[in-house]
Amino acid sequence: MYEFVPLKSVIMDQEHEQHLKNPERLYRSNPRDSQKSLSRERHRYEVMVANAQDIMAIMDTDAVIQFMNPAAERVIGYAPEEMIGQELFEFLHPDDIHLFEELLDICVDSPGANLPVIEMRLQHKSGAWRWMRIYSKDLQFDEIISGIYMDIRDVTEYKELKRLRSQSEKDAHTK
Repeated sequence: MYEFVPLKSVIMDQEHEQHLKNPERLYRSNPRDSQKSLSRERHRYEVMVANAQDIMAIMDTDAVIQFMNPAAERVIGYAPEEMIGQELFEFLHPDDIHLFEELLDICVDSPGANLPVIEMRLQHKSGAWRWMRIYSKDLQFDEIISGIYMDIRDVTEYKELKRLRSQSEKDAHTK
């Protein structure tokens, strides 16, 4: 990313005396290295998205899924290709649809607004319902994303442990 300029050449060149006062200026950006750096950075993001434990998704304001990372298959059994182009409503529990509609209404009524974190159920390919905590960001006006970004975390086990603990505490109080 940087090209090292030998100190000896800097000292010998009087007009570069300023570099001695600011040693970080001894490094000059090399365009070829910055292209490599950009390529490495892009690769890093692609690997992170591909290996994320949470589902990362982008949908439009009609809830049509535009992008989904491979975590979808690990979390809810669907390959991204099976979900892209589908409405997220098709996978939502009927009792939770209103929550998601409210989220979409916020996006339509107040573009760019902070979106609330919501919990709702998505149907696994096996037919089971999984509890998800959804963190969303309205990025409709982002040139590249142009939609709603969602980070979807499976919290089914957490909710079940919480329920069992609550039940255990109730049982302890009734004895």
